[in-house]
Amino acid sequence: MADYTFGGTDEENAELKKLNSDVLDDPDSFDNWEKLVRAAESLEGGLNRNSSPQSIVATRDTYDRFLAKYPLLFGYWKKYADLEFSIAGTEAAELVYERGVASITNSVDLWTNYCSFKVETSHDPDVIRELFERGATCVGLDFLAHPFWDKYLEFEERVEAQDKIFAILDRVVHIPMHQYARYFERYRHLAQHRPLSELLPADMLAQFRADIENDGPAMRGELEIERETRTRIDNFHLEIFSRTQTETTKRWTYESEIKRPFFLVAELDEGQLVNWRKYLDFEEVEGDYSRTQFLYERCLVTCAYYDEFWLRYARWMHALAGKDEEVRNVYQRASMLYAPISRPTVRLQYAYFEEMCDRVELAKDIHHAVLINLPGHIETIVSLANLSRRHGGLEAAIEVYKAQIESPQCDHYAKAALCAEWARLLWKIKGSVDEARKVFQQNAHWYLDSRPFWIGYLFFELEQPTSAETETVQYKRIKQVHEDIRRKSQLPPLTIKDLSHYYMVYLLERGAKDAAKEYMTLDREINGPFSVQSTMKQKIAEDGREASTQRRMMMENGHPGVEVDEAAIRRGENPYTKYYQQQGEQQLPSDAQVQHPRLSYLPFLLPRLHAFFTTFLIDPDVSHHEGWFSYEGVPLKWHYPVGLLHDLFSGALPAQADSSDRNGRSSTQQHPSTLPWRLTLHFTEWPDEQLVQPDAEGKVLHDAFINTVKEADFLRNGTAKGIMSLSKDDSTQLWTAVREHERSAFDPIFQKLLYAQGTPLRHIPLKIYLPSSPSASEPSTGHLRIVQSLVTPCQPGSKEPQTIGSILHFLLPALFPSRRTPILAKAVLHGATIPMGAPIERLLKEAAYLDGWLHVGLVMMG
Repeated sequence: MADYTFGGTDEENAELKKLNSDVLDDPDSFDNWEKLVRAAESLEGGLNRNSSPQSIVATRDTYDRFLAKYPLLFGYWKKYADLEFSIAGTEAAELVYERGVASITNSVDLWTNYCSFKVETSHDPDVIRELFERGATCVGLDFLAHPFWDKYLEFEERVEAQDKIFAILDRVVHIPMHQYARYFERYRHLAQHRPLSELLPADMLAQFRADIENDGPAMRGELEIERETRTRIDNFHLEIFSRTQTETTKRWTYESEIKRPFFLVAELDEGQLVNWRKYLDFEEVEGDYSRTQFLYERCLVTCAYYDEFWLRYARWMHALAGKDEEVRNVYQRASMLYAPISRPTVRLQYAYFEEMCDRVELAKDIHHAVLINLPGHIETIVSLANLSRRHGGLEAAIEVYKAQIESPQCDHYAKAALCAEWARLLWKIKGSVDEARKVFQQNAHWYLDSRPFWIGYLFFELEQPTSAETETVQYKRIKQVHEDIRRKSQLPPLTIKDLSHYYMVYLLERGAKDAAKEYMTLDREINGPFSVQSTMKQKIAEDGREASTQRRMMMENGHPGVEVDEAAIRRGENPYTKYYQQQGEQQLPSDAQVQHPRLSYLPFLLPRLHAFFTTFLIDPDVSHHEGWFSYEGVPLKWHYPVGLLHDLFSGALPAQADSSDRNGRSSTQQHPSTLPWRLTLHFTEWPDEQLVQPDAEGKVLHDAFINTVKEADFLRNGTAKGIMSLSKDDSTQLWTAVREHERSAFDPIFQKLLYAQGTPLRHIPLKIYLPSSPSASEPSTGHLRIVQSLVTPCQPGSKEPQTIGSILHFLLPALFPSRRTPILAKAVLHGATIPMGAPIERLLKEAAYLDGWLHVGLVMMG
């Protein structure tokens, strides 16, 4: 690799080597990939036929690797095809287009570009028409397919094929799509001049003619019959239009909520995911296979990284007869391209499908492939053992468990859980209680700290069937397991307490006449104060004797309770902390109070808070990036600025301008403060359905922020060239400033983006957040509807500046019937009510968040 030359100048070659190294070090960083592609494109000032072979090969290799990683980025397929056309000509460009439409078959933009390219470079109408027909099959049903159909009609007009034009329109008028009415008007106009044979199928046309002849006078001329026939055909076409209009209207409810119909690495808002679920529900109920399949394919471009939609697609397809190959294709695409192997659910489901199809060895290979990347993954190992048992018998399953337990790649925690599963297999499948018990007994000393092992062991003994004659023997076994848990295991006291409660229930339900005595003794030991917990005192005594602990505490503290360190108390430390630590429990700290900038993001708090709470976490190995915040049970989106989250959820009334004070000076009306804003920090039970989990290095947060900045840059300038052309130093400085709250370092870079030289402001990056009520399908609180549209700085058709009032009145007229006075709701930005007359361009320049967006929340009045 060190001797490899990318081409270009020495400086370009060095830069490409560095960027390529960055990609190899972090292949999941989309930002690194984009920088590498840009650098490769710009070699030698832009590639052409005369460029050096090294530069051409390097650029092709970069594009090939990039598009293998992100095959759904249709814009890059177009750029790659244009590049190949400039380097090697038509055939090379066509090969790239073919790869592109194979990778993202339902991209209207890519098919339109490909067909346009074909029209310009080919002189054979039949070849061009064949390509258009392929495209129509792939994208013709798209709700926004009008650019493709327009290009198809434009081609047929160019070759003056009027019959083909009418045939295309005859197909389009039946499709529910955005601009259906425009096509119908043209279709209806052309129908007046086309032969009757083209207007209807022959059998239907004959039926119309027969009805006319039967209904009217016997002696009528041919012209009169044709006139009447055309009238009836026109009425029939109007019925088609009415049906298409109805179908379009039904789908508009869902289409209007799709804010991002293309693929991006950044996560989708929950509202977008909910809309896709509802849209799929609708099409499935409608029952049209072609439309439902097409909608799934559209959904899986936008939601490619969401396992739930791949699994849903496969299950829906599997419910249809004779679709095994289609189901296999869905699972393979998800497993090989989109679902990360760290989430093996899709792959395991694929393995079950192949097992169902009698491809057992392939199903096993899928399991082994997961374990190569995730050694010790318990769910996968258990699944593989069960698969082996189903097709190779009990011994085959046991061999799987033995091999994994003996593997040095399998960690201690996984081995303990697998040991319990092995014993359960012997018990439940083989029916050998003694062998299962032997597995538990022989391995107990290895896994003294394993919760799954001891839970499995205790429940194994508790669930053994007994009779009056055998209960005494079984009682001794259960009691011995419980004693081992209390005296020998290294489980946390809370776990011991929970398991002891199961044993105490057993005593009451199945115990003998002395059970109550043992129950009360355990109740004192388990639930009583520390001073009467003799077993715990024995465990923490150096010599294992309760009296030693008792004497030591009396000598040090004057009582046999908790050890007290007077110096520690004078330092302000909690005297009970050491006691809880000795038991393995944690005394919960008081609330952590922190100050955090409104412009910043919650994940930046996690390292500090994780360090603060680390000694009190149930799982000491949990990482800071696994933390998430909620407010009154609502998970908070970590990629929203803190100020926006506070405006939306805290319940604080916004500050607003008051009229004036006694001296005539303007003042601000303040409402009672909701600070400190009390949030709950979690390090367990990540809400997968609401939040995408960040990574330990912060790359997911970085990419989400940069993508949002790019979107804002594109809206402002019509191109993302500003952010894309930042130097590496500027890009690093921008992110470091955001992460460390350094406005002095942030502002110079941000000003370059906000005030792009020579580029007029096109649109305002504006998102309006409207709280919506829970519904039957969305019972949880905290749901938001995000309203977003193309907003220009000036009123359409005039030079009058747009105000926040005029925008809200246009977008949400029901909430803002007046553009000058808030009647039903207020617009809030940075904790303050926005005056309805505030110019939107000035708001952008003075009050944008760090990502370049105006995030405006709405608060209902009254």
